[in-house]
Formats: sequence, C-alpha cells, structure tokens
Amino acid sequence: MSITARIVGADEDEYDDVLEAAFAEGTDPGLAVAFQRVWSAPDPWEGVLRDENDLFDNTYCIVVGGATVYGGLLSVEFTAPTARFRFAPAKSETLRLEDSTLDVTFEVSPEELAEFTTMLRRVVTWGVPSQIPRLTGL
Repeated sequence: MSITARIVGADEDEYDDVLEAAFAEGTDPGLAVAFQRVWSAPDPWEGVLRDENDLFDNTYCIVVGGATVYGGLLSVEFTAPTARFRFAPAKSETLRLEDSTLDVTFEVSPEELAEFTTMLRRVVTWGVPSQIPRLTGL
C-alpha cells in the first residue's frame, strides 16, 4: 500500500499526557496514522510485564481511524522524503490496512519532516524491548 502524506505532526502534550507523531494524506477522509505513547512515563522504560500480552501501559500505540493497537511496528526504513513502515500482520489487520507494508511519500517541508521523524523515534523506541522496531535512516 502506498500513500502521499501532505500533513505531518509532532506533539508533546503535557496536559493530555501524550507524545505523538502522526501523518495524513490530507484533510479529506484519507488515511491518517498516529504513533503515541505516555508523556509522563519514565524514559528509558522501567516497567515490568505481567505477561507477554501486557502491552497497554508498556509500549507505544498506533492509531488508524477508530482502531488502536499496542506495539506491532516491525521496522521503519526512511530515506527522505519516503518511508516504508512494516507492521506485524495481525496488527495491520486490526488497523484495517490493506497489507502489512505501508510506503509513504512525504510532501511536507524539511523542517516539518525533521520534527515528525524526531518525535517518531522518541515514541516508538520506548517500552517493551520486543516491540521496539528496527529503524533505518532515522
């Protein structure tokens, strides 16, 4: 699946206790993807898993439309202005993505893209080590 993202965002919201990196095709009903984690959480992660499925407070989340998953980003390969996001197949199904690979061409300013990629790294490298994706070019 391939899209062109014309909107990106990076937010550090102390009030709502969230760090977020997001991109969208545009303001119309196109695809929008957000990566979030708790702002106030200790960094680096100091949590303890009760079991391997205990991801709610122990990793980032990915939001697409009304669907949310915890963890599941396998890798990001970034070569400006493009990125390839690979998701665990079960997670991409929950997110209702066409397949587990999402190729994104970013049509935003270099400054906006730098803010987005900096926040994306900050969000997805926190939490359970098994859920931290392989990052290339970030």
